[in-house]
Amino acid sequence: MKYTITCKNCGKEFESDSNRSKYCAACFKTMRGRRNTKYRDQNYDRFTYYMPIGHKAMYQAIAKHLDISLNEFITTAVWEYMDKLDKEKKLDDIPELQEE
Repeated sequence: MKYTITCKNCGKEFESDSNRSKYCAACFKTMRGRRNTKYRDQNYDRFTYYMPIGHKAMYQAIAKHLDISLNEFITTAVWEYMDKLDKEKKLDDIPELQEE
């Protein structure tokens, strides 16, 4: 059964096999991207990291070998370094890290 639905983004009518569709094929990718961006912005902080040329490929190769993402590889490295600093009591004097 085909349903005639009005796209909630562009207002054009389109046919769909499901009555749950909200967007035409032309708008679907755009709206999905907007949802993904909104979710990312609400749940994650963004951080730009510059490294010497060639290091990214090396880090990607290591992460691929470990079967993890590059983001997870870098985040884990940062947390491990912070644990090392914490054991050495080098984080005790940073007021922003103190729990209230």
